[in-house]
Amino acid sequence: MERQATFGPNSRLPGTPYILVQKIGSGSMGDVYEAFHTHQRQTVALKVMATRHIARADLADRMKNEAATLGRIQHKNLVALYDTGFADDGRLYFAMELLRGHTLRTTIDANAPVRPELAVELCTELLAGLEAAHAADVVHRDIKPENVFVCASGEVKLLDFGVAKVGQLTASLTQTGFQLGTPRYMSPEQIEGKAVSGASDLYAVGLVLFELLTRRVPFEDQEPMALAFAHATRAPPSPSSLRKVPLPPRLEAAVLRALAKSPADRFPSARAFAEELAESLRDRVAIAQSSPQQTVRMEIVSRPPPEVVLELSRPLSTPPPPNAMPAAPKKSLLALVFACGIVVVVIVGVAAMFMFKSKPQQAPLSATSAPPTHISITESSAAIVAPSAVIVAPSTVSVAPSSAPTVSRPLTVTARPRPAAMPSVSHAPTATSRRPSSGL
Repeated sequence: MERQATFGPNSRLPGTPYILVQKIGSGSMGDVYEAFHTHQRQTVALKVMATRHIARADLADRMKNEAATLGRIQHKNLVALYDTGFADDGRLYFAMELLRGHTLRTTIDANAPVRPELAVELCTELLAGLEAAHAADVVHRDIKPENVFVCASGEVKLLDFGVAKVGQLTASLTQTGFQLGTPRYMSPEQIEGKAVSGASDLYAVGLVLFELLTRRVPFEDQEPMALAFAHATRAPPSPSSLRKVPLPPRLEAAVLRALAKSPADRFPSARAFAEELAESLRDRVAIAQSSPQQTVRMEIVSRPPPEVVLELSRPLSTPPPPNAMPAAPKKSLLALVFACGIVVVVIVGVAAMFMFKSKPQQAPLSATSAPPTHISITESSAAIVAPSAVIVAPSTVSVAPSSAPTVSRPLTVTARPRPAAMPSVSHAPTATSRRPSSGL
């Protein structure tokens, strides 16, 4: 029965200066722990071979190869190697820098499709790390979102060189026709078991970029054989056809070039790929600057309504802000109110003067007509004398017996000598009602 090593919090890896704090990941060959180096007082990421693989010399050789690869390449976009060795139980380990952040898989699952600028920025840093690896004659062979780490600072790191090809050193580790890598992100030559090169890594970067921009890979077949056939023979779809907003033409062309079936048709190097991505964004800015009308239109659509429109559209019951209205209109309003007051006073004075100066005369009644029962006068400052009741008012006078029907007609007042038989009625300047003597 194979002995399984178990580790709890703060347990020491046997025969090493490392205390295992917590497990942070697992791989095909082993586990990764957050560990503390007791001598150097440093926190690291410690990759330890799984106990079940101790007897497998080929996997031990691959871990040694990974450690050697990391040790020979120093670049800000590659994880740094600190230490390597064997534990007392025979397991190989190596210590790397501990990274804080998340993998690119988390970014895709949470935010894809991302803005073209962000996708280009992430892949440009990834290509910078690959350029350093290719310069050291190292082919990664397993580039995928899970092996690309985005640090909390925003820096991108390429991880897991476990299946990397280092010159001719790993030729003996790979059998002819044997596939290494993740099928969904493998190049056609990897799937067919042919020789790989830096162009194989560029194909995988093209797949990662495609997924960042569209939230899916170009070939989604689930069966391994169907997926392998798609990578080898089928043309990828246009990334713009899978987005609501099309990509800049030059950026889309760069993605499709990286996904060419033949390695010779792809970019000649990681640097050339990164430079083309940067140029594609510069072309986008140049196109936007050369179309001022379109740019202005987009700005107007995205800009909120002018402030004056917001002021006019407020309800009348809502007082405007203190600084929204200048002081001049307030003075004009006060002047207008004052002028209206003066006009009203003048009109009232003129009406009163007519009241005091007018001498109303009694109008004779026709002998053949019935006594008036109701008289309405709309002329200002007029006076009425009627047989039954007298009401004097500045604007209207009404005489209404209680039993007779109501008749309305205009009154014509003519200045004549009053008949001797009619009793005299005195007119007071105030609008009060008086009854004549009982003789009337």
